[in-house]
Amino acid sequence: VYIKYFMKGLYKWMKKYEKVYHDIKEQIKNGTLKSGDFLKKEDDLAIDYNFSKLTVRKALSMLEREGLIQKVKGKKSIVLEKKI
Repeated sequence: VYIKYFMKGLYKWMKKYEKVYHDIKEQIKNGTLKSGDFLKKEDDLAIDYNFSKLTVRKALSMLEREGLIQKVKGKKSIVLEKKI
């Protein structure tokens, strides 16, 4: 509980792409997004978060480097087997 409270306190100090990254990572961690699920397209995520597409793309690249998602050019990103 303390960690979640601490993270919420830091949330306002995070860069925009970090907010998207942590939000999607948390959805994968808590099972809201499961292995095999598709994320929304970058355009739609940018609208949902009210951030630029470049910001969303950077967050998705971070998730891909961690092996949590796989980006497919011209398609939606897919959630991979949970490794958290």
